[in-house]
Amino acid sequence: MRRTPIKVRYLVSIMCAGAALVSCAGGPYSGSVPLEKALSDGSLDADTLGFLEAAASIADFLAARFGLEKGVEAIRFISQPRQGMAWRLVAVEDGVPANARTTWHTSLAEAESAAAKLGERATYMIEEVAHISGTGRGPGPLVSAHMNLSRTALVEEVVFRVLYEALDRKRSVEESEREALALFLAEKATQLYLVEKLSPASPVLGNYIAQKRDERTFQTLLGGLRERFANVLSQDLPAAETERSLSFQTDVWLEDFRFNYSRRFLGDGFQAFGSDGVSAALLAANDDPIPSYAELEAEYRRLGEDPVAFFGSLSSGGN
Repeated sequence: MRRTPIKVRYLVSIMCAGAALVSCAGGPYSGSVPLEKALSDGSLDADTLGFLEAAASIADFLAARFGLEKGVEAIRFISQPRQGMAWRLVAVEDGVPANARTTWHTSLAEAESAAAKLGERATYMIEEVAHISGTGRGPGPLVSAHMNLSRTALVEEVVFRVLYEALDRKRSVEESEREALALFLAEKATQLYLVEKLSPASPVLGNYIAQKRDERTFQTLLGGLRERFANVLSQDLPAAETERSLSFQTDVWLEDFRFNYSRRFLGDGFQAFGSDGVSAALLAANDDPIPSYAELEAEYRRLGEDPVAFFGSLSSGGN
């Protein structure tokens, strides 16, 4: 397949596939301070202070409702200006999405520089993302660029960070499950926050629920395209025939995706998917951040669709 041009997309909640590496010593994590310390910085401008106070308020709400030891204490902040929140480079050099390599960067220029060093046949995606995934070091600190998020997206990002920290104390949660479980709980806790903080007539909650429903629909449909890719790649065909087969399978999938879009989706968030073609890197970059969503949702419903009860059902450790 041909080398994929750089694509810069704005994503709020997405997870990486394959190996995940921070670009340099410290990378996107370096230079952060506890949110409480940042709040006491007298040099902050009014907008930044208001942003941090909003984040602290969200964290305090969650700690109170879930009975957590750490609310604000789980959040860190980087005051130095950045071009974006974090930049993710997802590269596939052998055409197999499952073999994707992901690196994290503090600027678009840094990510582009890393992409320029890839092999000629590599496909890649560069994306600005709101949190870091797959490194084992957590979602990363808040930065000034998070001020550009909508209020709902900020709630979700703060809640995700607090719950990721809280799940470290849950004995029944494997480290490999922690990130996806924190994302799942963040979705439900964000809904709880919106229910309690907004008027019943506000369309914000309905829009958020619709967005999350569309994300699940997209992942379900994309699973079919992943299977098509995997089936072709498993046949060990000559390179030219492999490319023709992948192109044909992709075209068939995209035709169905576009034709049935309005029937399957509530919003237009995914309408442009595949408009510039579909590469192995694009598939890898859109890997499902919560692969166990169906099982988690079933348990959540069994517990009365109560995120606090769901969190409480996870046994705690003593650390």
